[in-house]
Amino acid sequence: FDMLPRIRCPTLVLKGAKSSVTSDEECAALAAAIDDCTVSVLPGGHHFLLAHPAAVGAVLRRFLERLERERKPREL
Repeated sequence: FDMLPRIRCPTLVLKGAKSSVTSDEECAALAAAIDDCTVSVLPGGHHFLLAHPAAVGAVLRRFLERLERERKPREL
């Protein structure tokens, strides 16, 4: 966890609401340690990616759209 503050890019953390592997406290610690970290809690347990692909896709789409809106044009 001590290297997490070195992350300098927007970060998305996904967690299953009923996960017995990753706790809410662990996700909160990640969010506190990483600048510009978004935590999304999705339905299901640890295998939410397989159980709820549409929900995962929607969260990813919103995250990427936000990045696109906030992106600064590169100088040439």
